Amino acid sequence: MASIALVRPPQVMPIDVLGISQGTPSIGMAYLNGSLKNANHDVTIVDALGEALNSFHRYGNSKLLINGLTAEEIPKKIPKSVDVIAISCMFSNEWIYTKLVIQKLAELFPNIPIIAGGEHITADPEFSLRTAPQIDICVKGEGEKTIIEVIDAILNKSDFSEIPGVAFTEDEKYIDTGLSPRIKEIDKIPWPMWDGYPIENYLSRGFGFNQVRGRPMPVMATRGCPFSCTFCSSPQMWTTKWISRDPADVIEEIKSYVEKFNIDHVEFYDLTAIIKKEWTIEFTELMIKNNLNVYWTLPSGTRSEALDGETLRAMKKAGCNRLTYAPETGSIATLKRIKKKVKPDRMIESIRCAEKEGISVKSNIIFGFPDQTLYECWETYKFIFKLAWAGMHDVALFSFIPYPGSELYEQLKSSGKIPKDPVEYDAFLTKNILGDFSMVSWSDDLSSRQIKYLIIGAFFWFYGWSFLFRPQRLITTFWRFIRSSPITTLDILIDGVKRNFIKGRKTHNIDKIKENFIPNSIHPAKSSGIKQS
Repeated sequence: MASIALVRPPQVMPIDVLGISQGTPSIGMAYLNGSLKNANHDVTIVDALGEALNSFHRYGNSKLLINGLTAEEIPKKIPKSVDVIAISCMFSNEWIYTKLVIQKLAELFPNIPIIAGGEHITADPEFSLRTAPQIDICVKGEGEKTIIEVIDAILNKSDFSEIPGVAFTEDEKYIDTGLSPRIKEIDKIPWPMWDGYPIENYLSRGFGFNQVRGRPMPVMATRGCPFSCTFCSSPQMWTTKWISRDPADVIEEIKSYVEKFNIDHVEFYDLTAIIKKEWTIEFTELMIKNNLNVYWTLPSGTRSEALDGETLRAMKKAGCNRLTYAPETGSIATLKRIKKKVKPDRMIESIRCAEKEGISVKSNIIFGFPDQTLYECWETYKFIFKLAWAGMHDVALFSFIPYPGSELYEQLKSSGKIPKDPVEYDAFLTKNILGDFSMVSWSDDLSSRQIKYLIIGAFFWFYGWSFLFRPQRLITTFWRFIRSSPITTLDILIDGVKRNFIKGRKTHNIDKIKENFIPNSIHPAKSSGIKQS
């Protein structure tokens, strides 16, 4: 048995961000916690975000805010008797600060092995090792099985090279054992274990991934995505194999959260939850049969091809009230280049069915893909018009960002458009992935300014048509504004403006940010609701 410290770094965001922080629980850390304890290891969890939610500090003189514990505070949370430290970096925008956390961990625990994992680490382990040399070994892909093998190797002082799914340096030589095989029998993976995790800090705020009121709990019913979109890094993490859990096992997990944490809302963090209609129907039947009295959402995106009228009726009856589609673009030419296998007309039909059943629908749209033309953007505008006409409730608009591990990222790197030098690459991550509201064009046909105004225009284009087609939504939007209970992207923007300007919040005043970032109305009036076992 070993003493393991699992560390999640704080959240990184632009200082000028408007609206509510969407810091959410790390289900990945909870899964590792369950697997490690199942292997009889002692685990200490340090969730730098969850332990200091909405406690902000500026990162140096940059325009970045760090939400959570500082790099200096994190190591002090770890027991002196720890044997191994494992830190996660899921998103590339976290890396700039995660490196600093790793440095501070190594200073306080100079002789303790440090393991790093997560999607960013998986996407570029060599860069991670070179820019954070304090890391002893990187775990790639699914970590539940591999991290136990790595810890066993550390305790037994055996060779890492025999473990699939790791990367490390030895005598300044980079060694990569490839990606570990996917875990096929995911029902045998221990459920996420939230013991020792500041889960109540998240639940008591009243919102999660979505800005929906309640006590939301993250759940994963499936793993992976069978598609190979060129802008997505998930194939590096999960391959293209989609694996589903037994619906009955998912129901039992939800039951346990209702009993232990008094939840009323489940958020499925799946990459692509709805693939097989048969699985969805079985799950909805079990939800109804068990009378769990919880509603559920699909905030990460799902497939419209699998959502016909019958499926959507079953989902609504079983408590689904919000889902997200990810068409990315309305241009057929762009869809082909990015290998996005969706049918826009089929999606419109699915949205109409969802609207008819009373399910709120959100769509993700991206502008500025490499080689995208202005005419293709206009095709997306026409598609957005159709989305509004069909009844879509919300739209999230983004500029294209080349994420490490994606096919487009590798293409841009090979062409010299993305720097290979570690120092320059750090600057690239900060500016282009974190954003700081500065949009970079990767298309020869579109300027950065054009992308910026295309996004702003698309925002007003959608909501203008949406309110024109369904004027009653103006009333509900105004009501949410009065109550400070944002749900849609428009709500969040308006609420952010109100807090920044009407209430006099200044983004450079960190104390004001701490004071005003979260509206009081978000915090439920009821007590924590945790039942004593």
